[in-house]
Amino acid sequence: MKSKIAFAIVILIAILPVLYAFKTKPEVEELTLKQALEKGYIKCVFENNKGYTHYSKCLVAKINNTSAKLLTIKIDNGTQVNPEDSAYQNLIVTENIFVTINPHESKTVPIYAMCTEPHDRAPGENRVTYKLSKDANGVMKSVTDMITQNNYHNSEGQQAVWCVAENSALDAISGYDTIAVKKFQQLISKLTGKKIPPPPSADDYKRNYYTPTYTKKVTLGGEFEFSFAKPRNILVGMFDKNNVLVRELYKKDGEAPGAHKQKYEFDASVYTDSYYYIRLVADGQVRLETKITL
Repeated sequence: MKSKIAFAIVILIAILPVLYAFKTKPEVEELTLKQALEKGYIKCVFENNKGYTHYSKCLVAKINNTSAKLLTIKIDNGTQVNPEDSAYQNLIVTENIFVTINPHESKTVPIYAMCTEPHDRAPGENRVTYKLSKDANGVMKSVTDMITQNNYHNSEGQQAVWCVAENSALDAISGYDTIAVKKFQQLISKLTGKKIPPPPSADDYKRNYYTPTYTKKVTLGGEFEFSFAKPRNILVGMFDKNNVLVRELYKKDGEAPGAHKQKYEFDASVYTDSYYYIRLVADGQVRLETKITL
């Protein structure tokens, strides 16, 4: 009998810390980012994510939980941030993020976002800080919803955001992913009444990314050599002096591992700035770059 009591005491002593920990574990309080800021539970600084294009994971949220609470912070797509330096682009979040953060913990969270000002500078390698702005609504929120739901973190999604921000005609949306182009045009047309343009002709170089080589009047190009150990989403893009994408020259999702050589070319009679940066981008991050002067 005594041995049974002793055994029970040993078991109780062993499980008491577990029971105590379970009992005292703090409840998670779920808040939007703005609610957490208004309550004074957190501090948050937004910065650009260096090395990423302006339509991929180009934004970073540095969140510091200053409270004694266990928090789950939600950052919704459509959240907008404006740069402290107005020479740079305003950005809009294009995914839904949930961040669980312990009391007095700090976390750095990369976020998918896109530019809403195509004529301003993309941050590039310079540090740019941002502050929260008014959330998007209406047509813009519908576009960011579509980007989030379909994982359209690509140039077609970026052009759709620009189309709404600039109130442009729907032929401003183009790219290799013609299905995404059509979906964005149909969505914006339904919400605004804008006319859907006819499909681009075979020789429409600006809108048809599959135009034959012979349609180019002044051809410039080059070649990238690259190698990856695992599949990557690869594109070769042409960026202007403000680090803003003006055209994709090659695109393949799930590029196979190993060594590759990829040629690129563009029509210098259409793109006539004094110079462009040609960049190899893997999973949204710039890996190789060359400068072409016209």
